[in-house]
Amino acid sequence: MRSRFSRPAAVSALLALVFAGAGAWLAQSQISGTSLAFAADSAAAEAPGVSTLGGDPAKGKAVFEKNCVPCHKQDGTGGIKLLPTGNPSRNFHDAAWWKTKTDSQIQHSIETGFPKSGMVSWKGILKPEEIRNVIAYLHFKFQPKGAPAEAAAKK
Repeated sequence: MRSRFSRPAAVSALLALVFAGAGAWLAQSQISGTSLAFAADSAAAEAPGVSTLGGDPAKGKAVFEKNCVPCHKQDGTGGIKLLPTGNPSRNFHDAAWWKTKTDSQIQHSIETGFPKSGMVSWKGILKPEEIRNVIAYLHFKFQPKGAPAEAAAKK
């Protein structure tokens, strides 16, 4: 059964609907006093120490215990040197570290690893959802209570 619309006409109609919706949103945001640039900046902004990727801490605990404990210890204090010339494994109780790292940076570290220190790349070994769950568990279990966590709680 053939549609009564040609492919170019259907694409044009779809684009018109998308742009009409975006125009209505833009008009509404300008009425409410926000701008498109502000909305884009705030959506893209990620504060250090604030969980932004979602994830399930309970599921993350299982992944952490299976894969991360050998180097970062059950209590998250790390300090294990995997290579004589490498850095010791991350201490997840370090408040200064939490104040400077975003979830995207933590995710990148897990995915790419630190070969010079002996941490393997977990990309392809862990699923993206498992990595998000581990990050949620790190926040839940090890992140010191402090400015980043308190700022997120006030929002």
